[in-house]
Amino acid sequence: MFKRALGLTEATLIGLGDAIGATIFVVIGKAAAMAGPAVVLSAIGGMCLSLLVATCYAELGSALPIAGGGYTFAQKTIGGKPAFIAGWLMWLARVVFGALSAMGFAFALNALLETFAISYDPILIALAMILVFTAVNLVGVESAGRAQLYMTLTMIAFLVIYAVGVGVCVQPSNFSPFMPYGEFSVISAIAIIFPCFMGYEVVTTLSEEIKIAGRNVPRAVLLSSFLSGIFFVILTAVTVGAVRYDQLDVPAPLTFVATKCMGYFGLALISLAAALACLSSLNIAIAASGRICYAMSRDGYLPAPLSRISKRTGCPIYAILLSSFLMILFTATGSVSFVVYMTSFSYLIGLMFVALSVIELHRKLRYKFRPFRAPLHPLIPVLTIALCAMVATTIEPLSLIVGALLIIMGLVLNWYGERYGWGYIFEYLRERIRKRKEEEFVFRP
Repeated sequence: MFKRALGLTEATLIGLGDAIGATIFVVIGKAAAMAGPAVVLSAIGGMCLSLLVATCYAELGSALPIAGGGYTFAQKTIGGKPAFIAGWLMWLARVVFGALSAMGFAFALNALLETFAISYDPILIALAMILVFTAVNLVGVESAGRAQLYMTLTMIAFLVIYAVGVGVCVQPSNFSPFMPYGEFSVISAIAIIFPCFMGYEVVTTLSEEIKIAGRNVPRAVLLSSFLSGIFFVILTAVTVGAVRYDQLDVPAPLTFVATKCMGYFGLALISLAAALACLSSLNIAIAASGRICYAMSRDGYLPAPLSRISKRTGCPIYAILLSSFLMILFTATGSVSFVVYMTSFSYLIGLMFVALSVIELHRKLRYKFRPFRAPLHPLIPVLTIALCAMVATTIEPLSLIVGALLIIMGLVLNWYGERYGWGYIFEYLRERIRKRKEEEFVFRP
């Protein structure tokens, strides 16, 4: 059994901290380059879509407060291959995003230290951060939640200072022309910025570790979704208003704008905020990916040892270690483009299964008690599916190809596990070791 150590405040801040993570410091510039000043409308549209999805998550989290999040909802209501695909994509997205967050921290720290003529190998720092936060999560979710609380509050304070300092530099002329690339560009930009609103997904992933989950999970989901949406819209508006949209397509747009408006103080402020955001995302990615891996193992989709929980700390140790090991592999290669290609694809496709899960929940478990029910059923889940599909059509073709290949890879592994069983691999290895020991004994002089 997991240890229920997180209250409403901690759960909300975990969701908010995941939303205000590494992506917010890079996607605003790319989205502004696509939609111009109308990216503010994209932010509002992304927030509205996020709130629709959040109501689905809130009802499912209230009815099924079980570790695993969107994967568990799909597994308990739809089942079969769709549940596996949803879990597979969400697990990989969390793992690779954790690697990106670790590298983002190292690069943000490097940008700050370069002003003092200090240089180092960013990849080594990134690997070290993965090891540090893996250890924090292995100690227990209470320690991870406490660390998340401090990092999120500090990061919010820094970004509030940024919004005020940059807001003074806002010029109405920077909003003209407002929609230089047409209406379709506004929808295309939503596909890039949408992952910035998905912090509440991790709240349902940690459901079994939240106190009074049936009541606190839906509250934390809706609060983190609303607050992160408001925060992102404000940051987008002041950023585009302070500097023209055609100058924002840079690797670190918030750092660029802060330096122009606030000088070296702005550079130091946003560099530290970006570093904290990346650490916050890394902390949550390790916790969430471990829980998704645990849930898939518990349901037979992955090897059984991954669902073992430490009696002392209440954490899925092997699931966390495997997820962290994969993060280390991705970090060591230095490949960050995978996350850019896969994050939106995996979330949008996965969220379609989550919305479908609400419909199946009302059909199969109509009378199951739950403190929160999504209003206007089935309009909200149907609208969510339609909007996610519409936004997904704007994703670059290469992203769709990579996503399809990953789904095929996962289905092959799923087929192997169903046909031979995951225990076959371990039995084979044990048999090989036994025979090797017998041979050494026979030929021992």
